[in-house]
Amino acid sequence: MSKLYTLLLFVFILLSACSNSASPPAYNAYFMNGDFPSGNANEGEKLFAGPTVGANNSPGCVTCHSAESDVNVIGPSQVGLATLAQEALDDPAYKGQTTTVEGYLWETIVDPKAYLRSEYADVMYKGYTETLTEQEIADLVAYMMTLE
Repeated sequence: MSKLYTLLLFVFILLSACSNSASPPAYNAYFMNGDFPSGNANEGEKLFAGPTVGANNSPGCVTCHSAESDVNVIGPSQVGLATLAQEALDDPAYKGQTTTVEGYLWETIVDPKAYLRSEYADVMYKGYTETLTEQEIADLVAYMMTLE
């Protein structure tokens, strides 16, 4: 049963990745001016750990990402994320809209195609702008900033 559940979950995420959601203009303004809403890391941790998130019960972060060192699920471990985010920003291949670590984390949630590490496929769910509120994204970013 566990293998079937894992397979169905992977298929769901893969199909969800086909969404062509565009970032709403408000998010683009954040990337340009860096004035992101303040988040609550404790609330973000709860969101990260949930199997689903947001109003539409979209796949939760923990579905694909681990908060444990060297534990990769479908996507990379989130440990050391702030350092990895800075490395991505410094990479000439980065074509996103932001210049800050916090902005990069926002961008990976609302526009996962902005920068994709070469060792991972483009399977991240792309509908978070429709299912998460700005506050929920701010909370997730605040939590991810704590993952050292």
